[in-house]
Amino acid sequence: MKAIRASRFVSGVCFSLAVYLLGSASMFGQATRTWVSGVGDDVNPCSRTAPCKTFAGAISKTAAGGEIDTLDPGGYGTVTITKSIVIDGIGGGASSILASATNGININAGANDVVTIRNVQINGAGTTLGLNGINILAAKAVHIENCEIYNFSNNGVLIAPSAAGNMDVFIKNCTFRNINSTGAVPGGNGAVTVRPGASATVSLSMENTTMEQSNYGLRVEDRGTATLKSCFSGNHVNHGYLAVGTAAVATINLENCVAANNNNNATSSGVQSFGSFGTVRLSNSTVIGNRTGIICQGGATMISFGNNRVNGNITNATAAPTLTTPSL
Repeated sequence: MKAIRASRFVSGVCFSLAVYLLGSASMFGQATRTWVSGVGDDVNPCSRTAPCKTFAGAISKTAAGGEIDTLDPGGYGTVTITKSIVIDGIGGGASSILASATNGININAGANDVVTIRNVQINGAGTTLGLNGINILAAKAVHIENCEIYNFSNNGVLIAPSAAGNMDVFIKNCTFRNINSTGAVPGGNGAVTVRPGASATVSLSMENTTMEQSNYGLRVEDRGTATLKSCFSGNHVNHGYLAVGTAAVATINLENCVAANNNNNATSSGVQSFGSFGTVRLSNSTVIGNRTGIICQGGATMISFGNNRVNGNITNATAAPTLTTPSL
């Protein structure tokens, strides 16, 4: 009888252990927080003590709305995001993605999903430069914070949703450099490009961000609106800030921003508004050292609040902007 009881006890313990292990595996598959390390392995559960090696390995084991954190400096690979998630490379030093001949991060999430990319370096270097640092196709909102994006042939960030509705994108404390820096890739690509599809709109907010040595700094096309505060855009092949509204409204609002040294060809400018639906508003901003400081073409609108500094350009302006007195 004692042997039978002992056998039942052992069987019960084994069954409970198996259930626990299966439950743990399930939890590992949908953990709220996962971890990656330069010395990790993607067969691991991505826990803090058994981290994965890549963002792609961790994302499949992270629940929607969860977070992937880095434990140490490392190269964590390209990744495609299809759900709400936070990727934070805060783990002591350079948490990077090397994306030669491809996109660094693809975001193709749901209509109600929110994605955050924070503290990550995205490098397109290689024998063939990467295409886009971050390629945003679908999401409700995307936050890009404290990131460096460089050495890409097309765009640093391409915001190109096609689905109906508005997408919000927030870029804070970031640096973009060497993005299509020779202008070799056509189509108006550069550091940050807003290019919504025919049914989509984009609202972009940028703050404390530098765009340098690229084809364009910021380019906003039809159905895009960008509001910038304390940003620098300079030393580009073409324009520092460009709104292109040929078929629908394209708007750029600049507050305390700088456009400088965009003078690499005969059409370069600091700030340009183009097309009958293009609008740029300037407040407390500096435009200096450009081939042309301000260009307004094709029936576009350029509005100054009368507190800007446009000086030291080869040509300061092709036409004086409309002065607007803000009402209280």
